[in-house]
Amino acid sequence: MESQNLKMVRCPACGRLVVEGRACARCATSSSVRTNPRRPAWLAKHWQFGLGLSALLLIGALIVIYGVSRSPTASPGQDATLTVQDIKRIAVAGDFRELLYDKSNIGLVVRFRGQVTQLLPEGDDGNDFLIAVREAPYGYDPSEAVYIHWTSASYVLEGDVLDVWGVFKGTLDYTTALGVPKRALLLDGLYLEILEVETQAETQ
Repeated sequence: MESQNLKMVRCPACGRLVVEGRACARCATSSSVRTNPRRPAWLAKHWQFGLGLSALLLIGALIVIYGVSRSPTASPGQDATLTVQDIKRIAVAGDFRELLYDKSNIGLVVRFRGQVTQLLPEGDDGNDFLIAVREAPYGYDPSEAVYIHWTSASYVLEGDVLDVWGVFKGTLDYTTALGVPKRALLLDGLYLEILEVETQAETQ
């Protein structure tokens, strides 16, 4: 009997040596059937690492997008969502003349320090007031005024010196208590801090 030269090959499924063309005794897979080779262990580890890195990059991108969306501007009603820390962090010092002539800053959160010169109640809609923001040797010059639209309860009095934060909304024409027409900056008030309270001496 002539001996046959049997060619040994590895099972494409489990890797065991089998005779070419025959089924594997371990897993019954034919040696002639091609299957996808096993993924090497090192490749599996790198794949898992890549997936985890992609997830971290996605989370980082979402955080950046959220941070950009919290720019130094505020839309109407945003005062209900901003904390005091948020307001102070994003606000910039207000420049009266720059804001008066450059309307591109509408929507910017700004801070002004000034003295209350006039209370302008609007019934149930708010407790608006006017502040003079130009410092002068004798106090604050009313020639530079900011109209504060204040919808919360207000405890300010004429003569109080305060810091006020608000959203710049443009300019507003108004009339002083003496009937003089003026133009002021308009702010939607977000937060205020009274620095000096106006006091009146008791009448003896």
